[in-house]
Amino acid sequence: MKKRIVASALVSLMLAAAAQAQSFQPDVNRPGAEYLAVEVDHARRCQSQCIDDLKCVAWNYVTAARSCRLMSERPPAVSDTCCVSGERR
Repeated sequence: MKKRIVASALVSLMLAAAAQAQSFQPDVNRPGAEYLAVEVDHARRCQSQCIDDLKCVAWNYVTAARSCRLMSERPPAVSDTCCVSGERR
């Protein structure tokens, strides 16, 4: 029983660390370096897509298009209300 509780706590800590390793930047665009674009319903789902893809080092969610763009490089951040962006740290 104690082993299960400890294992569950470790998994929770690992998931929290993965989420913290990703930045979440509203009103920021990172144009360029994308290798994949998929339709998702929210910026947090786009962030999750990047977390789940080892090639992804940055992501950009274009709100109006509901487009999640995963990037293999970290383009410079540009202030823009069109998007929410983030990167792995």
